[in-house]
Amino acid sequence: MHEYIKGGISLKKIFAAAICIVLLASFALLSGRAENNPPKGAASDSTAIHVDVDIGERFFMEQMNDIFLNINDYLGKVIKFEGAFGIFESRGSTFYSVFRPGPACCADDVTIGLNVIWDGEYPKNEEWVEAIGVLESYKVNEFNAYRLNLSSLTVIPKQ
Repeated sequence: MHEYIKGGISLKKIFAAAICIVLLASFALLSGRAENNPPKGAASDSTAIHVDVDIGERFFMEQMNDIFLNINDYLGKVIKFEGAFGIFESRGSTFYSVFRPGPACCADDVTIGLNVIWDGEYPKNEEWVEAIGVLESYKVNEFNAYRLNLSSLTVIPKQ
């Protein structure tokens, strides 16, 4: 199999660009989310939670991409991963995410992760967290969107 297609563009770059487009589209759809108010509460103990998919450090981007490409295989599954907590404002709505910077031409071009919803108190923007929750689908206007409904959100030291 050829690593480069005609014109010298690597397949890895095309793959990374596809991930970026999926995430940007997801964030754009979620900007109309009705749940604007952050819930209050405390983080739970993650040691007692059954996890179906533990996204590790080494293959983070590949596993996230597999989730977006095969979303139906992951809906209803408990997913665990670490990343920066993000608070995003768009069109008067606030939404929350756990993400990592992705590969792109510039430092802050793209993020890779999942939007989250949580019954507890949200951490500060850009704190490193461990997130555990069930991947679910919900409607934003007439579009399907996806988020992790968290059972645990814990601030941890960045690895």
